[in-house]
Amino acid sequence: MRSDGVWSDVRIRNASSRGMMVETADPPERGAYIEIRRGALTVIGRVAWSRGRRFGFRSQDKIDVDALMAHASQNPKAAARQDESHERRKDPSRLGETLKGEARSRQIASALQYVVFGVAAIIAAIIAATMVGEVLSRPFQSISNALGH
Repeated sequence: MRSDGVWSDVRIRNASSRGMMVETADPPERGAYIEIRRGALTVIGRVAWSRGRRFGFRSQDKIDVDALMAHASQNPKAAARQDESHERRKDPSRLGETLKGEARSRQIASALQYVVFGVAAIIAAIIAATMVGEVLSRPFQSISNALGH
């Protein structure tokens, strides 16, 4: 389970299509968002209640209980091998890479936004200058004609 960016082990006590009852040494507080992974299955939800070492949460999407149970019925060695493949989620350096990627995306988006607004401002200035030039050209043309030039 991941809660507040920290991974911990949990024991699933009960599961339905919209939530779970889970047991862990340090349960999250009511209202916290959590992510539970079991093999390839990922469930995201919000804690609805917490009592002692157990808590219940409502999932964001429907839970495939059959897939959850199928994974639980695997022999322990196969489950351990599959869980080892997901150890990368506990690696803090991978989290840093993700955060750097998100920051880079935000910087690119911000720069692109400034470019778009800058181009829009230049186009608006050109249109305004053209309109002002047309409006002022009529009186100046009349004055020029009156002076005989």
